[in-house]
Amino acid sequence: QANFEGAAVAFREAKQLRPTSAEVQAAEIELSEAKTDATLRALAQTGEEKERAEDWQGALEVYEEALTTDPTLVFAQQGLDRVKPRAGLATALQTILDEHERLVDPRVLAEAEATLQQAQAISAPGPVLSGQMQAVAAALDYARTPVKMSIPSDGQTDVPLLRVRRLGAF
Repeated sequence: QANFEGAAVAFREAKQLRPTSAEVQAAEIELSEAKTDATLRALAQTGEEKERAEDWQGALEVYEEALTTDPTLVFAQQGLDRVKPRAGLATALQTILDEHERLVDPRVLAEAEATLQQAQAISAPGPVLSGQMQAVAAALDYARTPVKMSIPSDGQTDVPLLRVRRLGAF
């Protein structure tokens, strides 16, 4: 009934009554295995739920936790293979959005464009990825849009444009 603590208490009591009983020892081993099995089933289910919710980092952590219990678990190895690239992509897209002011650098802009193309290559993006792609595309459009400016000066003001160049006095 998955009442592992209650069963452990009952087996401890049985062990006090019959300390050398092979049945009690076997039952304790079986309980330990059942508890591990239930934990792994719960981790597998949680990993799948996180994948469906596009919580790639969360799913990655769940599968890594499962592998610490047993490094040979097929569901965790396959899950890790599935979610690792998506977790990296989700992180890269979020970084673009969080640090959009860096898009003034042509190298950063090119890297962001490549990341967006990688995301767009995914055949069935979910709502989270679709939203990230739209937001990144908007940030890239904004970063590529030239802006005309008029800067009046007193002829003695030294004007540098951050990350562009020093304009000098004008």
